Amino acid sequence: MPSKQGQYSSIAARFPVWLRQLPNGDSPSLYYEYTAFAHDSLENSLSSGLPEGVAEFLIEMNNKLDSILGMLSFEDLCKAFPTEVHCSEVGGSGVNFTSDIPFEDGAYVEAVLVLCRIPLRLAGAVGKLAKIPGASQDATESNWRLNFTRIREKDLETVIRFVIQEERRIIRQKKWD
Repeated sequence: MPSKQGQYSSIAARFPVWLRQLPNGDSPSLYYEYTAFAHDSLENSLSSGLPEGVAEFLIEMNNKLDSILGMLSFEDLCKAFPTEVHCSEVGGSGVNFTSDIPFEDGAYVEAVLVLCRIPLRLAGAVGKLAKIPGASQDATESNWRLNFTRIREKDLETVIRFVIQEERRIIRQKKWD
């Protein structure tokens, strides 16, 4: 799947995606994960001067608090991104989804991908919608492709890690079947 970011593998997946429509592709993003910077600085500051066990305990406690705060703020996320759709395929260049909500072909949306609920793993991106030709399983639904036009490096890395993790899980499952 070619895109501005490059060519990425994609996999079949099923998870919620929250959308909000944008007037154009240059509109500012609402979703932003603030904890990425806090983790890096916390690990660096704790690794110097504290006993190893204490530093590991504090980092683990910080991760648990982040999970709790993530679950508490999930309701606010749902309010800011009022449209929920379900992903059918995901990759580093975009997602495919099915929706009974009529979208405009070529419209820009901001999306938050809920890759995992516990621990909460999210990725945000801005993209352009393209209707996928062909009938859906349900006559009231349409198939759509969200091609990422703007995605932060951290969010892209989160999506790619998810794809790799799922590919590994599928390979292991096939190996043992």
